[in-house]
Amino acid sequence: MSYQNALKALGVSAEWIWGNDLETIVFAQAFGNDQTLIFRFALDKAHPQSLATRIVNCYHDHTVDSTSATFPNRVSMRMALWSAIATVWAECRDNPAVNHPDVVVDVYELGSKDLSPRIAWSICHEELFNEYVDLLLPPSQLSVKQPMDTVDFKSLIRLNQLGGRGCTTLVHTASDPQTQLVFKGIDFRTFLNTYESGHIQEEIKIYYRSMELVSNMPRHPNIMAPAQTLVTICKHGDDKPFVCGSLYPFLPNEVGT
Repeated sequence: MSYQNALKALGVSAEWIWGNDLETIVFAQAFGNDQTLIFRFALDKAHPQSLATRIVNCYHDHTVDSTSATFPNRVSMRMALWSAIATVWAECRDNPAVNHPDVVVDVYELGSKDLSPRIAWSICHEELFNEYVDLLLPPSQLSVKQPMDTVDFKSLIRLNQLGGRGCTTLVHTASDPQTQLVFKGIDFRTFLNTYESGHIQEEIKIYYRSMELVSNMPRHPNIMAPAQTLVTICKHGDDKPFVCGSLYPFLPNEVGT
């Protein structure tokens, strides 16, 4: 779509836009250049005409006092959102801190009465990430046939979203870019999208149950082979791994199962 052209020129794909239940935040996820980043635009009532506030007002369909506090339609809102992300992408990707899985990039405007506002960004180590990891189990607590290989979530390179439950995603590892794999599990984006409703706990339980069921079933040619690799994630500054997903061979004819 035309509103994604600025990102496409950078080799980046615009992927998701979602909001929080309090209707004060709009998140967006984009991936490219071997990175996947989550961006955040937050409502600022003190600056009703700021870019972030206008995006939040339009996305959540807020009633506003002036048309300058929103966008005329969602297409123009998306265009402004993705254009802002394109503006900061190059600087963001060069900052080593963005590779931490708990990072959310805040996007906002800086300016004054004398200067036109400019798009700015800052890195936030999101506290909700620890709540996400607290819902996960360590490998030793899963009823799967051991030993199983493990891989750090940070080493996965996103290629494309696939069908199926949760965040089924086509990926490859940084060490083997030629081998495409399917990641199935619950990533931080999925948590941010569903944690307020409480559904995320059930999603995680469903994922674990299905993985354990397949792992302990007798092998059959018409049943998906069990995962051979667990994907783990750690809290920032900690090295204790928790299982957030699993990897499967990529079989094009089985996408969406």
